[in-house]
Amino acid sequence: MKQIHPNLYVGPHADFQALKDDPSWSFVRAGFEFYPNPSGSSEDAPPIRVDNQLLLFLRDAVVEIDIPRSLYDTALTFIDEQLAAGRKVLIHCSQGVSRSASIGMLYLASRTDTFTGQSFKSAVVRYDEIYPPLNLGVAIKAFLQCNWESYNCHVL
Repeated sequence: MKQIHPNLYVGPHADFQALKDDPSWSFVRAGFEFYPNPSGSSEDAPPIRVDNQLLLFLRDAVVEIDIPRSLYDTALTFIDEQLAAGRKVLIHCSQGVSRSASIGMLYLASRTDTFTGQSFKSAVVRYDEIYPPLNLGVAIKAFLQCNWESYNCHVL
């Protein structure tokens, strides 16, 4: 688990397991494997909020697939709400390298000036310094590339 912004962390599922009973934490759980009845496609699976957790049916794939932007938008809003309430937030997926890392990257792009004016390629190099486990999968990387300019506007 690595802190990428005050009270905002990214990591693998093992970090969630260690923290899940701590009431000072909230969690973005980015993976179809954490979603109830994980069959079908992400287009059919809206985000689910359960107490201090947001469950996202977010797939990464070795080919480009359609990832609904609403999954990322909901995650960013949830993170804003939880941080504003004074909670720590862990964004996690199975390994903590692609799905969760991409949400963290978009949070920094849209809510801070970390990547202001940087191309997606330059931002990836910079984010790899902030979060070294970064290893974007094909589908996640394609989503970020297609949507980078619209997120990289740091709305504060």
